Amino acid sequence: MHPAGLHTYMKFVLEAAKRLSAQIVMSTHSIELIWIVNSLAEELGLSTTVKYVEREDGNLGARSFTPDDLETLRKLGIDVRLLDRS
Repeated sequence: MHPAGLHTYMKFVLEAAKRLSAQIVMSTHSIELIWIVNSLAEELGLSTTVKYVEREDGNLGARSFTPDDLETLRKLGIDVRLLDRS
């Protein structure tokens, strides 16, 4: 989906979630979607957490990133999807 379409769609979804007091869980490889959701969530007064899930030696693990963490990484030119665990 085009980023402009993502913005429109996610604004609708997040507004509905806020209105219904619902939690949203989604999976994506799209860094654009992460930026869009974090920006819209801030506008709407919603909180977000990004979980980076990976498998290492057959074990599943997850790291959490706040919007502030993601913004710091973005400003440093670091793509959260490419972070090395070590």
